[in-house]
Amino acid sequence: MEMKNEKEIEEKEMKMKKETELREEENGLEEGNIEMNKEEKFGEEKNELLHEKIEMKNEKELGNEGNGLHRSSSHAKSRQTVSCFPPWPIMHLSPEFITIIVLDMVSSLLLGARGNQTPNNRVTESSSPW
Repeated sequence: MEMKNEKEIEEKEMKMKKETELREEENGLEEGNIEMNKEEKFGEEKNELLHEKIEMKNEKELGNEGNGLHRSSSHAKSRQTVSCFPPWPIMHLSPEFITIIVLDMVSSLLLGARGNQTPNNRVTESSSPW
């Protein structure tokens, strides 16, 4: 399945290259203008193809080949994201946010769920900033 997708992407790239070469020959543009023209006309399509390649590589690394999380080309063109539960959701959080979560969990474990408790089981306000 992925081999077909990679082949399709390569075929699209080859078609785009051939089209640009034909257009360049027809227009007789200078070499400096040719590069600018390529970037303007086909930059977005190249970015989409590159995005699809990177996405396929990431799916291979995460082991999501067989669970139907692949994007179709129409999704890539409209730049919509696939909403799915990631295998490791904490990886998408910033390190600072993870630190805050861990400190909050540790402090709640150390202080108890209702704050500091006295020997008579009376709940008192915590003097800790956490």
